[in-house]
Amino acid sequence: MTSGMHRGPRADHGTGARVRRRLTQAGLSFALVVCPSMAGLCETDGSSYSYSETVDTAAGLRSITVNHCPNHVFTNAIGDNPNKAYGDDTSYDIPLYPLYDESKQLDLSSKGGSVGVTFAGEMIFSPFAGPNIGTATGYSTSATANEGDTFDECGGHSSTSSAPSYHIHGPPNCLLQQLGQTD
Repeated sequence: MTSGMHRGPRADHGTGARVRRRLTQAGLSFALVVCPSMAGLCETDGSSYSYSETVDTAAGLRSITVNHCPNHVFTNAIGDNPNKAYGDDTSYDIPLYPLYDESKQLDLSSKGGSVGVTFAGEMIFSPFAGPNIGTATGYSTSATANEGDTFDECGGHSSTSSAPSYHIHGPPNCLLQQLGQTD
């Protein structure tokens, strides 16, 4: 059985989602599709958000395509950060049931860039604040401490205005609010 959920531009911008479900016959897979893709600066009201997800149970893979525009209201260019959220499709293939593998551990204390993605569209960045600060050995050398004055109301910010880079370094508080997880 194939199940698809389609989610278009949000009418409520951050308080929940209108979801339509469609069931058809054909194998065991699941598809989630959001509004059409685009490349360029993201709308600050969350309406540029694009996300699609396909689950292939036979291959054991979840394929995600997201444009990295947040699905919530956000503010660009805060503090000394002049950058604005930019959207363009990025695809990820991850195991359907990810398992921790100790042999594949990676020290993120001195590695910048994306290490994950949220359903709300944000990239998840490591705690590394860049070579000027050095290895993140604790809060005082973390991106949260050194870049926090440029975070928007959802705890995110962009590192460039010409490629997808809207990201968070900590818990995704706007996504948690959307899910009713505010405690």
